[in-house]
Amino acid sequence: MGRTKGSVNKQSKPLPDTAYLDTQQRVEFLANIIVERIQQDQKNDGKLLEELQEASNA
Repeated sequence: MGRTKGSVNKQSKPLPDTAYLDTQQRVEFLANIIVERIQQDQKNDGKLLEELQEASNA
């Protein structure tokens, strides 16, 4: 089935590549990421913590 005569493709608005967060939202965002990584590390017997400690001693 063909398009009707004179029809035009509609341009959708592009999605933003970045998100804008105020300072409080940034701190909360980073804190949540850190807490999640600590929880994952505790489930994995602290391997990430060991690697970080070894790297800081090098």
